[in-house]
Amino acid sequence: MAPDKYAAFGDFKLKKDALQQVDSHGPQLLINVFSGRKSSQDNLLDCGIYEGPLKSAPEANIKVTCKLIGE
Repeated sequence: MAPDKYAAFGDFKLKKDALQQVDSHGPQLLINVFSGRKSSQDNLLDCGIYEGPLKSAPEANIKVTCKLIGE
């Protein structure tokens, strides 16, 4: 993606049997960003991550910042 762009994710449903295995904190979401490695086999980006409750993610504007490795 280009700088200052965003990704939007549509509705999804979790299977009931999977939800029964979740602890009291509820389902968690992990967003980990890396470069696509089309121009180089090495990762070119140094990005933050997001980890938190899934239920708050749809309302949140989650920002994951990235920079080129070596900047």
